[in-house]
Amino acid sequence: MVGTGLARVRTQRSAGRTRDALPVLRLALRERSGAGEGDLLAVQRELAGMLAETGQLGEAIAVLEEAFVRVHRFRRPDAVLVCRRLAGLLQESGNHIHSCEVPEHGLDLIQDEKRVRP
Repeated sequence: MVGTGLARVRTQRSAGRTRDALPVLRLALRERSGAGEGDLLAVQRELAGMLAETGQLGEAIAVLEEAFVRVHRFRRPDAVLVCRRLAGLLQESGNHIHSCEVPEHGLDLIQDEKRVRP
């Protein structure tokens, strides 16, 4: 479901039909059962990007915050990408203090990874 939804959304988005793609992404996110971590993260990043493009910054930030919490736990390299995008959206929304704190978490992840892998 998630993979199919993501493929459909990318087709709709490339055709300029972002508004049609948003409900599909929201459904794919809700119906996440059986989705791999990579697919779920891809849906969250795609959804956050579309929400930001359509001026729905609050929801875009919420989606990325959820993604960050999940990838942060598993210390995936994707956490840094999510951090960067989340910090940008927070900055854009005027939440400057929080936008500065988010990259610190990403840097902590990188440092933790280096300590684990000499």
